[in-house]
Amino acid sequence: VVLGPLTSGGLKMDESSLTGESVLIAKKPGDIILSGTTAVQGSAKMVVVAVGTFSVAGKIKAQVYESTEHDGDGLDGDEESPLFTKLERIAKQIGMAGTGAAALSLAVNCIKGFAIGDERAEEVLIEYIVVAITVLAVAV
Repeated sequence: VVLGPLTSGGLKMDESSLTGESVLIAKKPGDIILSGTTAVQGSAKMVVVAVGTFSVAGKIKAQVYESTEHDGDGLDGDEESPLFTKLERIAKQIGMAGTGAAALSLAVNCIKGFAIGDERAEEVLIEYIVVAITVLAVAV
């Protein structure tokens, strides 16, 4: 809220970030200045009456991002989008496939190294585990 006193040229705000309107808005003592706007001309003393999710910009951001951090402020969004749901499902499938590939890699390396080969377990087991972890990291 503008308290005043204003400078001689008056206070003009650019509210285009909220309204899309390119015309500067003149403010006088008692007017409300919205968060996310810019003072383009003049200066004034003000009192902040809302911050965070209670400000206009905070409410807009919460609605856009459907934030779950702001329970109880009336900004609850719809369910997750279909794209988000599909991407989440694909990520889980890739993770499971990567885990399977890593386990298979470890098993094959152990069989090849211990049962077929003539290698000592202490020397190569760590190498086999590192290969399996690498396969998992690349898959995910």
